[in-house]
Amino acid sequence: MKLVDLASATVGATLLTALVFTAPQAGADPVRGACTGGTITWNGNGGNIDLGGDITGCSGHGPITAARLRGKMTSGNCATTSGQNDMYLDWSDGQTSHLVGTYATPPNGFSDNTLPVVDGLGAGQKVHVVAQYNFTNPSTWGFCFGTPNSGTAQVLGASFVS
Repeated sequence: MKLVDLASATVGATLLTALVFTAPQAGADPVRGACTGGTITWNGNGGNIDLGGDITGCSGHGPITAARLRGKMTSGNCATTSGQNDMYLDWSDGQTSHLVGTYATPPNGFSDNTLPVVDGLGAGQKVHVVAQYNFTNPSTWGFCFGTPNSGTAQVLGASFVS
């Protein structure tokens, strides 16, 4: 074998080894599971809304039975309250899912949204959330006009989707 051929073979083997060890790992199995209840609380002021609450009745993914919601929404439209959400679901098994995306709640209070999971448990998947907000009292819309207020919503369902 010539010196040039040996050098080419060595470089080729080194590149092949680098590709093998830096190739992306196969993705984790998708998270399967759903939750059937809970209560979300929100506090708004001037279009910024703090979110919190408990998601309950969870099953389908190991020991997870519940989650604690925490996050913020920046509201941009009061006809249909929609805005950018940045939320975390802290699961009962110690894992966390970070969700970021647009969330809309029409004046009737019934919301049906799907948010991408950008990090943590279920990253690359989405979480579909259905909730009923207590918008029957017009004073709950004060956050649109810069006045502080708060309210609750009943979680009707939350599930991981691909």
